Amino acid sequence: MSSDKKIEYRISWLYGGLILALAIIYDLWELLVDFLGTALIVVFGFGLLFWILNFLTGIIAMLVFWLLFATKGIFLGKTPKRFLITSITFIAESIPVLDTAILTTFGWTIGALLIILIERSEDKGGALSKITSLKNPKKGLRGSAPSVGKS
Repeated sequence: MSSDKKIEYRISWLYGGLILALAIIYDLWELLVDFLGTALIVVFGFGLLFWILNFLTGIIAMLVFWLLFATKGIFLGKTPKRFLITSITFIAESIPVLDTAILTTFGWTIGALLIILIERSEDKGGALSKITSLKNPKKGLRGSAPSVGKS
């Protein structure tokens, strides 16, 4: 017997692709603004305006991604995984020179991709959802300490 149960994903591949395209645009914009700000500081001694623009772009990006995920029922601060990914992404992208480092240049893209993949895995009922959403953590765990009661 085979089950032909179709999985209803909250984020389709098309919607996820649009989110990733927007994340790439935000990352490239922040990279350009950060390079301009750094160049102006080195050459002319001023460029703080570009770093402020970079920070404001990060706030706008955070709000836009929150809205895009919230429309699909995925709230970025609801679970520790989402909150941690979102927080690390925002902090890494908000520090002017740090977001031009190799690993954090595409921070918004990496963060959005991780959230999309995690949510699709949870919708599918993959291993990630089984690990993180145990209803009764005491039930079915081997090697757990027995509960201490009155003697």
